[in-house]
Amino acid sequence: MQKIAEVQYFFQAEVQHVTKTFALVSLYSSPNESLLRKSSGALTVCKYKGPSSLKVIPASSIMSVVGMVPFPAGEDDQEFFLVEKLGLEIAHMSGNNEEVLEE
Repeated sequence: MQKIAEVQYFFQAEVQHVTKTFALVSLYSSPNESLLRKSSGALTVCKYKGPSSLKVIPASSIMSVVGMVPFPAGEDDQEFFLVEKLGLEIAHMSGNNEEVLEE
């Protein structure tokens, strides 16, 4: 089963005379099954558990990089939804609008 986690930092350690790269991650909860089912698998909402769920993993086990955005309809400020392909449009969510001039 795939897990969603926030990387805190990467580090290297020697294991049996071989240098390996690891990541310290903080795990999110399992997705909210009700929202996942109601959205036909399109909306993945998880709770951020912070430092209470730290784990060391091999960096090579990281399968993809995603964004976890605050879930506005959530019950508390610890709920986030998964966004797989964040683009520049995310800047508009925070109110940062930059005028682009034609050359």
